[in-house]
Amino acid sequence: MIAKSCDYKKLNEHCQVFNNKEIDEYLNIRLPHEMYGYCLYDILDVSSSPVKTVSFDGVVFDGVHPWVDVPWKNLSRVCGKHTYKLSFMDTCNRRYLTTYVSYIIQDDNPYKPYIYMDRYVEDDIDKQGMYMGWY
Repeated sequence: MIAKSCDYKKLNEHCQVFNNKEIDEYLNIRLPHEMYGYCLYDILDVSSSPVKTVSFDGVVFDGVHPWVDVPWKNLSRVCGKHTYKLSFMDTCNRRYLTTYVSYIIQDDNPYKPYIYMDRYVEDDIDKQGMYMGWY
């Protein structure tokens, strides 16, 4: 599974849709450019109302290639849209780079609410024969 990271304004353009049953072990995140000299110091789940920090357990980033591999066990797999903020720091001159990644998890059996017709309840006027609707 590959997701492309980008600026916050372009998240909707780069949002990927994944089926929950087809998820691999890792989410491979393509970064915007070469990341030589940068280190990954923070991954935040910004789609939840209290922002959560994502665990670095099993995250693969070497600082040379424009890829970050994050295990799916660290990410949310609940059906819906999820957005993460990745923060990097240049170790030489302390420059910071922030990028975002977004994806949608879908299921084979989505919840479908059914709308039932309301039953007509008689009131006193109807009992008097003043109802002019369908019978």
